[in-house]
Amino acid sequence: MTGVTFNWVLAMLLYVCLLKAYLEEGGVRKLVAVDVAFIQSEEGGLRLKSVEQGGDVFLKNVELLMLDALNSVVILKPKRS
Repeated sequence: MTGVTFNWVLAMLLYVCLLKAYLEEGGVRKLVAVDVAFIQSEEGGLRLKSVEQGGDVFLKNVELLMLDALNSVVILKPKRS
């Protein structure tokens, strides 16, 4: 692989693996976070860690609906009481 550097490979891996997170309610999807690298379940919700936004997004009372790694998308939905 001539001309391919380690930094290029690392950048491509990060680009492919980062997720866009949507919250779906009533058939409508709202973008809630971009460049998500890590999702952690916490008491009362989910914490999404984003590399671009430089911080965390905590969503209360949500659960996973779908994870599409091929298209780098995660869909969340409100928990039912």
